[in-house]
Amino acid sequence: MPAKGIGARRKTLLLVTALVAAVLIAVSLAILLSLLLRSAPDNGNAGVEDKSNYRLPTDVKPVSYALTLAPFIYSNIRDDCYFTGSVSIAVEAVNDTDMLRLHSVRLEVPTVRVRNSTGGDVSVEKIEENVEKQWLTIKLGEPLRAGETYTVLIDRFKGKFVKNGKTGLYLSSSYSENSTEYYLVSSQLEPTHAREVFPCFDEPAMKAEFNVSLVRGREFTALSNMPIKSSSSVPGNTWFPNSAEPKAVIKDDFETTPTMSTYTLAFLVAKFQSISLTDSKGRVFTNWLPPELVQKSNFTLSLAAKAIGAFEELLNVTYKTNITKQAGVPLFHFAAMENWGLIIYQQNILVYDENTTTTKSKLSNALTVSHEIVHQWFGNLVTMKWWNEIWLNEAFSTFYSYLGLGLWGSESDLDSHFVVDQKYKHVMNRERKRNKVHPIQMDVSTPTEIDGLFDYIVYYKGGSVVRMMLNSIGARVFGAAVSSYIRKHSYSNAGSEDFYSSLNEQLRIHKQSLDAETVMSSWVKQVGYPLVTCSMENGSLLLRQQDIVSLSHKEKSNLTWSIPSLP
Repeated sequence: MPAKGIGARRKTLLLVTALVAAVLIAVSLAILLSLLLRSAPDNGNAGVEDKSNYRLPTDVKPVSYALTLAPFIYSNIRDDCYFTGSVSIAVEAVNDTDMLRLHSVRLEVPTVRVRNSTGGDVSVEKIEENVEKQWLTIKLGEPLRAGETYTVLIDRFKGKFVKNGKTGLYLSSSYSENSTEYYLVSSQLEPTHAREVFPCFDEPAMKAEFNVSLVRGREFTALSNMPIKSSSSVPGNTWFPNSAEPKAVIKDDFETTPTMSTYTLAFLVAKFQSISLTDSKGRVFTNWLPPELVQKSNFTLSLAAKAIGAFEELLNVTYKTNITKQAGVPLFHFAAMENWGLIIYQQNILVYDENTTTTKSKLSNALTVSHEIVHQWFGNLVTMKWWNEIWLNEAFSTFYSYLGLGLWGSESDLDSHFVVDQKYKHVMNRERKRNKVHPIQMDVSTPTEIDGLFDYIVYYKGGSVVRMMLNSIGARVFGAAVSSYIRKHSYSNAGSEDFYSSLNEQLRIHKQSLDAETVMSSWVKQVGYPLVTCSMENGSLLLRQQDIVSLSHKEKSNLTWSIPSLP
């Protein structure tokens, strides 16, 4: 027995010694690994990459782009048409990183060069394409250093026009003045389609300035966000080396844009004609359409000019774009797109014929023009930080667009039209039936998820919530908050919390105790809406709320909404 006890103690001692040694080794390895990780360049992808993450790293940020696009649309065979381009992107390194990641979709990218601020080359080791996440990743042989500026040069990339495409840079056909059919090129970049046109940092918060050049045939007109600065003739084979025609083309260089998001860029190459007017402040408004339609667009041209002035006064924020263009194209996926300085519409929306256009169509078209004009402040001047808060663009533009109704002599009342509009009834019915419902504000990551947010819920339920808040605190307080919000975040990005902060600031100034975030969050982050009932109990008015969706399906629900009372 004693011998067995001594042996056991020796085994225990050996085991403890082994365990201590193992722990010391593990701790040493952990410390060494930690030091190695700290000394490694931070490229935003340390460790195991999150497969669900579609966002770009923030180790570099774009400052400016010099972009040239040359669409080849001079063949009678659609499949022979294509576009080429070159882009030079000035970027600033926020952190040390040995990787650059941009967006790119269906583009042939032959070469990428990276230069430092003195013009020296930064070695490029590898270029990788991730089709699913739409990334173009550039692995560098040496790290970019935080605080330094660099230039990313991508020359002669090439893209094909997608058959029946309606996003990115796409083809449609129209007729010239002599009734000859031809191809024209238009663009639709919102929400995630700039990457289909040129390699770029295609996220709304990655704003930059853009210097755009468009190459066109002599008989065409090129339009972009800004006015043309200069034009020059260049040999056609400079941009179309495998084509005999055209022998010579025009390269139009446009003025530098304001700091803006990629999705508000716009390009149009067509044989259009224009009409113009100048407002009292010397700002020029122009409508561009096919020759046979342009003279029928005076109504929408005048409306746009009046709407700019009216909203400028209402929002108390100056509209600083001196030339505003509206263009109507024959093929357009949406009703319109608010691109900064070049708003593109379905062409029938810009056309008004007093002999054939119905009052209903006139009203609908006026609302669309008004909606796009409001976007010049909500979306262009101030942009949401990420697509989950697209309601900051669309809900406000939807609500304020009704203010444009009085600008063309309508005797209709804003609130009456807003409340009885069938779109709002549609949203309420859809939510009650649980038909593809979601909160106004919800997390999104993939391009497909982002596309799904552009629906009646964000536009019309969102607009109703904005209207509710205005009526709860009063137009004066609400207007002061909106003006403050726009001024604080002009040429930048904002989130819901920024808008709530501006609201609460004005509520405090006007001695109202309401908390904007508490009220608004319950409406924008929850599905459905409450059914409010009232009854008299013991001489008091008692209000109750129930979740209409659960009530309709005879289910229990703990959802509640913060319902502000009228002042």
